[in-house]
Amino acid sequence: MGFLDILLYPFYVAAFYFLFSARRKNYNDPVLEHYHKIGFWIKAFAAIAFTIFNVYISYGDSHGLYYTEGVNFKNLILNDSHNAKYLFLPGTEFDISLFYNDANRGYFRPKTTIW
Repeated sequence: MGFLDILLYPFYVAAFYFLFSARRKNYNDPVLEHYHKIGFWIKAFAAIAFTIFNVYISYGDSHGLYYTEGVNFKNLILNDSHNAKYLFLPGTEFDISLFYNDANRGYFRPKTTIW
């Protein structure tokens, strides 16, 4: 999440607020209308909390693993279109030398059975 995303978030919330507010006017049940409004604001603030947790507090799987390796994979395909074959091959056939972070190689090892 970059600075531009943080700047644009209030505009997104405002746009969706007006969209859902217009839809809420069609409700006949005042209790449902009330909970719809509260639910919207809970989701808006939960999105902020979830983003802060994933990007800044828990720098683990979502950002540190999937995002960085995904960007690396995108760049590999853009640099050499023959690397697009890895989109269709099993993970065990992925060339380990192409990883951005060598610690992620365990996600591509073959299946093992515990029993």
